[in-house]
Amino acid sequence: MKGLTYEYTGGAHGNGGSGGITIDLESGQELALTDLMSDHAGFMDKAKELVLAGLDGRKDELFEDYEAYVTQNLETTGWYLNAAGIEFVFTPYEIGPYASGSITVSVPYEEVAQYMKPEYLDTQGAYIMALPVGSQVTAGDCSILMEQRQIEEYMYEVILNVNGTETSLGDIRVDRACLMRREGGRVFLVCGIDEASDDYEIFVYELTAEGAVQTADIWARLDGKNVNPENMVLIVTLDVLGTYTSEMRYELSEDGVFTALDDIYNIEANRDWQELVTKRELPVMVDGQESTLPVGSRLYITATDNAGTVYFEGTDASGKAVSGEIHYEQQEGEFFHTIAGVDEFEYFEELPYVG
Repeated sequence: MKGLTYEYTGGAHGNGGSGGITIDLESGQELALTDLMSDHAGFMDKAKELVLAGLDGRKDELFEDYEAYVTQNLETTGWYLNAAGIEFVFTPYEIGPYASGSITVSVPYEEVAQYMKPEYLDTQGAYIMALPVGSQVTAGDCSILMEQRQIEEYMYEVILNVNGTETSLGDIRVDRACLMRREGGRVFLVCGIDEASDDYEIFVYELTAEGAVQTADIWARLDGKNVNPENMVLIVTLDVLGTYTSEMRYELSEDGVFTALDDIYNIEANRDWQELVTKRELPVMVDGQESTLPVGSRLYITATDNAGTVYFEGTDASGKAVSGEIHYEQQEGEFFHTIAGVDEFEYFEELPYVG
């Protein structure tokens, strides 16, 4: 599982990077790099050789002592497993300047297979792994390559090649992609794309010896965590009392179709900007009873069914903690909402941008 971090503590810019963890799906435990090895010394010697070879083409932008740093610290460097191999991740300032960003190097499984425990090789059982663009990988009966080709200046096309059969995924930018092998042997590609302006779409393809067949698409973003070969958390943008990023867990059926596992989208409100302050009495439901909140109440939306109900928590005008439901209406073809027949903007001092 891959993730991103970002922190700003002052100065010209913040500092961020990418990293990952790998979970054993049988034990549920996070794996250490040494857990993969049957021959520790052999593995590390080969991995250092391959990582340094992979960095050679970028050495002009790296720190002068990057080779010594890699040799001494590779075992404690960030890493995760993807469909191509073991991805080592160097954060900004680790072996290169901030402008170089996170630097990743993949060590292919076939290069280190003799030093690894068989259960951690990409050959059997159910798994889900990141699939980098440009990596040639094998899953089941499929040899898979997802590549980005330039078709004209500033325009690129993503091509999925399965056993020599090419499928165009269109003029898109891949946000995140993963390869999923089910226990029964069926293989799926779950590919998230960035359409623009926080509009993300996910396409699912079943991969067979004959090529790729699309099985599903959904307007959502891959979380990059909380995933397993049966279900995963997707991030969905919803316009309910402002624009909120929500999470919902979906199951991927045996035929590669997404089904929501709940009726409620969970929202982790950003408390720096998503506070709602009432400027008129607000009709609500508290403990199953109709009520109103006075002017000056401060609320955060925590969940919604995206069909007429949002759930909130916060404080009323006196500072007393309160939680409950707000029921809203949205006319077909209309973008904004009403509450008890009144425009939503009439109830709050400010609503987060609805877009």
